[in-house]
Amino acid sequence: MKERVFWILLSIIGLSWIANYLYADAKRLEVPVFLDHFVDTTMNDENYLTFYYLTNKDDLSQVNYVHINKAMGYVERDIGFSTGMPTDIQSFRHSVLRKITVLVNNAALEYHAGDGDFKFNEMEVFFSDYRDVKADIGEVILKQPPPSSESDDPLNAVSWGGSTRGDSFTGFNVYEPLQVEAITLAIPQLNDRLTFKLSGGDPAQQTKDGKGLPLKELQFPIRLKQGQQFNVTTYFGDSTDYVESSYAVSGRTDSGETFQTIGTFLHEPYLTQADVQEISKRKRMDGQ
Repeated sequence: MKERVFWILLSIIGLSWIANYLYADAKRLEVPVFLDHFVDTTMNDENYLTFYYLTNKDDLSQVNYVHINKAMGYVERDIGFSTGMPTDIQSFRHSVLRKITVLVNNAALEYHAGDGDFKFNEMEVFFSDYRDVKADIGEVILKQPPPSSESDDPLNAVSWGGSTRGDSFTGFNVYEPLQVEAITLAIPQLNDRLTFKLSGGDPAQQTKDGKGLPLKELQFPIRLKQGQQFNVTTYFGDSTDYVESSYAVSGRTDSGETFQTIGTFLHEPYLTQADVQEISKRKRMDGQ
């Protein structure tokens, strides 16, 4: 009787182990999954781009290089402090979040983009274990440098800040009387995903519940006097995307001159287990 009980318990343990193994195996990612990125930046001699991706916990491979619209990008590594192993930003039940910095030199961009902007929403990623993955990465724009101007901007960004709560702040000094007539995002896909809190000028403040207003609900024009500071705080509610982008503040001075100045915002992803499951499912459906 005891022997029979022993074998029954052993069978239960074996079946439980098999079930757990099958469950864990079902949660494994077939290929690394890249998050969505919304980036616009100005081309430089050396262009550094940040990308985040999910992969399995036991994945020891590293990204070696990427192909972006035929341009080559190489992954930067911290030689002085690197252990030779991938660095995990966050860890979850079956997967980890990792970050890479890719260097693309300006000569490669100019060769493929010519005189225009260099835009892409996918790239081919080559790993150290000889895998390559075609990754949907959102929207990235590398813009041509703006033409230099000899005149001083009547509205100029002088201070910046942000927090892990998804908000970014830019303070603008006003050097002559003017009115702000519009705020325009560099990446239109973000129009309905950001809210703005404005302060300074007339109206003195535009906000709602401490988290700002959608872009389409902002009131223009905004009158500003010389010596005032115009403050713009942006809030990005989705914690699953990487955002490094900008907006243009445009208008007209009292002397009739038009102006446009740039504010920036940055948001780094912070995921939950539920986020990981949703991203993995959505990316599989999208074909990544």
